[in-house]
Amino acid sequence: FCSASAPSSTTDFGDLSVGTGYFGGAGTTFRGLYMGGYTGSTKTQIDYIDNSTTGDAGDFGDLLSSGVSSNNAASNGTKAVCFGGAPANNSSNQMQYVDPATLGNAVDWDNMMVSRSNTAGGCSETRLVIGGGYNNLDDIDYKDIDSSGNASDFGNLSDARGYLAAGSNGTRLCFAGGADGITNTIDKVEIDTTADATDHGDLTINRA
Repeated sequence: FCSASAPSSTTDFGDLSVGTGYFGGAGTTFRGLYMGGYTGSTKTQIDYIDNSTTGDAGDFGDLLSSGVSSNNAASNGTKAVCFGGAPANNSSNQMQYVDPATLGNAVDWDNMMVSRSNTAGGCSETRLVIGGGYNNLDDIDYKDIDSSGNASDFGNLSDARGYLAAGSNGTRLCFAGGADGITNTIDKVEIDTTADATDHGDLTINRA
């Protein structure tokens, strides 16, 4: 880990329960969650850390069915949602969630509009927005956190791409990098509206 307030070198925090790749991470002010992944087969386990104390991750609970990899995750602080990915690195439209404050297994949260893997997303206090994905998707979906039912159409990215990253300040969500050919594009959306993404500048180098 490192301090977000100033440039610094990283310091060891601890270890996950098992060496894992292709998983989704989500956090609150007090807890980090690491959902699914690939360890030679897809993983159901959810690991967690308490942000205030260094140390190895603990067992939070399990995802649904046979687990997922190449998924992603996002949290508004009261609900942490795992979305996309699938067994055997295929794509899925599944969404599932946990309450970050309470240890336990994930619960089904209906479906995205399209199946996705290697996608990205972020939250405001009231809405989850998910964009892009493997096989050059440009679709952006959204779902209000307190709603039931499937996700709805939000708009489209400026460039279709997967393997992208996303970050949110709770009001604006930026999608950065990705691969349809590796790109330096940064797109932005205002989370509590619906519209196509617009240009927010470029990364210093192409990234995916």
